[in-house]
Amino acid sequence: MSLVRLVHRNLWRHPVRTALTFGFSVLALFLFVFLVSAVTTLDAATKAAASHRIAVQSAASLYVYMPESYRSKIEQVPGVESTCPWVWFGGYYKDPADFFAQFAVDLRVHVDQYPELSIDEGQRKELFADRQGCLVGAELADKFGWKVGDRVPILSNIYTVERGRAWEFTVRAVYRSSKPNIDEKTMFFHWDYLKEMRKALKAQGFDAGGQDVGVWMTRVKEGYAPEAVIAAIDAMFEAGPQRTRTQTEAAFQAQFASMLGNLPTFIAWIGGAVLFAIFFSVLNTAGMAGRERSKDAGILKALGFRDRLAGSMLLLESMAVVGVGGVLGALLAWAASPFFRAKFAQFMPNYFVAVPTLLTGIGIALFIGFAGGLLPALRLTRLRTVEVLRQEA
Repeated sequence: MSLVRLVHRNLWRHPVRTALTFGFSVLALFLFVFLVSAVTTLDAATKAAASHRIAVQSAASLYVYMPESYRSKIEQVPGVESTCPWVWFGGYYKDPADFFAQFAVDLRVHVDQYPELSIDEGQRKELFADRQGCLVGAELADKFGWKVGDRVPILSNIYTVERGRAWEFTVRAVYRSSKPNIDEKTMFFHWDYLKEMRKALKAQGFDAGGQDVGVWMTRVKEGYAPEAVIAAIDAMFEAGPQRTRTQTEAAFQAQFASMLGNLPTFIAWIGGAVLFAIFFSVLNTAGMAGRERSKDAGILKALGFRDRLAGSMLLLESMAVVGVGGVLGALLAWAASPFFRAKFAQFMPNYFVAVPTLLTGIGIALFIGFAGGLLPALRLTRLRTVEVLRQEA
């Protein structure tokens, strides 16, 4: 009988124990890869942010808007190439469950500021020519089955003239993004169209004077230091009417991760606890199997087999159950990345499992399988036949 066949038969001496250990290994490494990928996704978006783009927001809060007149003043600052308004629309498509991000922007400036957006040239011209035209991400278009030319009704929780009345948009262009700092699940539309909506709201008696723009996304000219431009903008508005807080795009995106608290540390503790638990679970399981095999090991040695045979079988069993289970869990986490990408689109855009993370998970699974079975295997290898016979007697 071959060694592999012996290992296979030994594994199913206790099928429930083997199945539970295997399942726990799958779950543990699945969670580990998922949690680490959540951190790397947020980190990748921050690192991919351009160094020549800076974000100007209210010093009070991101939810406090600034006057439209700030645009011309920001553009006069030495080193500023262009500035673009970003206003959150807060709407949904047909049903509140179909929520996604929408922003009113100056589309010509926005497209110029983000060269990582890939847009068909013909669609770009149609987009600029239609005041109700919108630019949507490829994933968003695929989700709802939108095509260029489709009319899209969006109901806003912020800009509502009549209950149940939707604002009409026309899909004029679909973009793809080459960097994780911009996802493909967002809709952008004309800033001028939003101003028309506000006129309609003002006619209804709703008006918030001076509360026009949430963020001014600003591009710095080549050859100018972003830090100097940031300092100049904030100094200009030091006396108000709305003080500003200007920061690089990377810092601006990082603040959204900080809203979740010390997420990396929290996830690291969870991941560490999971690996700690599985290691000692494997150690305990392999130890139980080793004690049960003492008689078998003694008999094998008495029959003339090498001392390391019983230990090798136990080590292979540990590798087979925990190593294979862990590798499967890591691969499942990698395969499930499109599901999580869609599920957590609003909180963790562009979720992905990096190859180094996947390889680290596989390596940890194999290491735990080996390390957890090593000590019990060494004990069986060093076991003397006479000691076993005395115990049996």
